[in-house]
Formats: sequence, C-alpha cells, structure tokens
Amino acid sequence: LQYSDDFYFDYIIYRCSYGFSTPLSNTVRKVFAFLFLAVPSFFVVVSTVWLLKLARQLTRKRRENLNWQGVITAILVATVFCISIGPSFIYNLISSQFDQGSRAVLYRISDCCLY
Repeated sequence: LQYSDDFYFDYIIYRCSYGFSTPLSNTVRKVFAFLFLAVPSFFVVVSTVWLLKLARQLTRKRRENLNWQGVITAILVATVFCISIGPSFIYNLISSQFDQGSRAVLYRISDCCLY
C-alpha cells in the first residue's frame, strides 16, 4: 500500500509520517478517518440524545423536575468531544490533496485543536 519514498520523519514534532501517494492508500485513509473519527462522534451524539430523552421520560413518570445541571453537562461533553474530533477528521479527509509541506502545517493545526 505504501511506496518506500512515502515515509518521512518530521524532526519538529518527532513523528513518522506517511505520504499516501497511491490512490488505494488515500482511499484507505479516508475510510479509516470515517470509521475511527466520524462514527464515534455519531454514537456520542445519538447516545446523548437517547440519554436525555430517557431522563425526561423518567422524570415525567415520577412527576419530578429534570436536573438541568446534568442535562447541560451531558450536552457540553458531547459538544466538546465532537468539536475536538472535527479538525482531525477534516485533516484526514483533505490532506491527500496537499503537498508534503502543506500537509505538515495542516497536521500541526489539527493536532493543536486536540489539546
């Protein structure tokens, strides 16, 4: 899947990177980005909505008030998770269209968003 000249080492961030110059490796990279970044974000959003819906039904059934602090916490956790994963997902989708130098800059920007 990789050519021997597709591997390079970035001494600024001390990371081994891959060039992904073959069409198959670009496709595999996009599929993995979808599977490991977009699908977990989707499950976090769906499970948060399901949890909030279930909490609302239980509080109505017991005739109690909904704990808004818990609701806001659940929504904020899901939002922060999706926002933090977004730059890495975008990087993995569009990085194959840029040269090696621009790719390193894009990687640093997306990596900074994770911290």
